[in-house]
Amino acid sequence: MSQLKGAAKRKFMAQTVQGLGLGGQRLAQSELGWNRDTIRKGVRELRLIDSSDGKTNDSLIFCLRISS
Repeated sequence: MSQLKGAAKRKFMAQTVQGLGLGGQRLAQSELGWNRDTIRKGVRELRLIDSSDGKTNDSLIFCLRISS
């Protein structure tokens, strides 16, 4: 994972904790030393990806940026 940067790293982290199921974020934080804020950002980014074409929904990203 150390070779991954930015969005690719967050995507990997999000997919990993989703595979762990309920409590996956907390487990990854305690056992792997991952930052939960970074994990949450990756999970949010995964949710924004439109499953039909794999592109992000820019309007949703814009709304998230305003609300943050």
